[in-house]
Amino acid sequence: MTAMPVYDIHTHCRTAPDCESVLCIGTDIDLAVPGGLYSAGIHPWDLERDGYYGRLQALERLAGMENVVAIGECGLDSLRGPDIAFQKEAFMEQAATAARVHKPMILHVVRQFDTLISLRKQSGSSERWLIHGFRGGVRQMEQLLDNGFYLSFGIGSKPETLAAVPDYSLILETDGKCPVHAVQELAASARCCNVQAIRDASARASCDFLGLH
Repeated sequence: MTAMPVYDIHTHCRTAPDCESVLCIGTDIDLAVPGGLYSAGIHPWDLERDGYYGRLQALERLAGMENVVAIGECGLDSLRGPDIAFQKEAFMEQAATAARVHKPMILHVVRQFDTLISLRKQSGSSERWLIHGFRGGVRQMEQLLDNGFYLSFGIGSKPETLAAVPDYSLILETDGKCPVHAVQELAASARCCNVQAIRDASARASCDFLGLH
């Protein structure tokens, strides 16, 4: 796939298809229309035993599509969703799908970072895993980066963490909650540079993460 600037690694806004943002479509194959970039996965909030394997089969079909550039969002959530044992099972099955098609993952994680680090080691995966909407501090960021994770940042991220994140993980997102320029301005203020420098750096980091060269 030809590389294009990706400014928003994660959104739920279903506007006209474009290649400047990655639209999360769950397992709805009808949404993966030409002209856009997509991520596909089963969110922990949407996990139900009834119909789960049908959704997993739909994900397998989506995962093989060229314009589906990442698996997710999927992950672990202590506050919402089914029991953690089922969440872990579903997560590892989606991680196996990502490994089969050699695509990165976009992750939703709430109060399960230690578990996620353990699952990363257990999986043996060499694919890139990104924790989206990261709101933690610098110390937690460093722990996750040291364990091989990427992070993306939105309008609720801490300025001090945005200031400290290395360029390779200066990946921005809207999560469908704001215009992308609002996040770019937040990052520019935190890193004491102009917005164009942020646009260039974040687009480069996003494309590197997604393997769009």
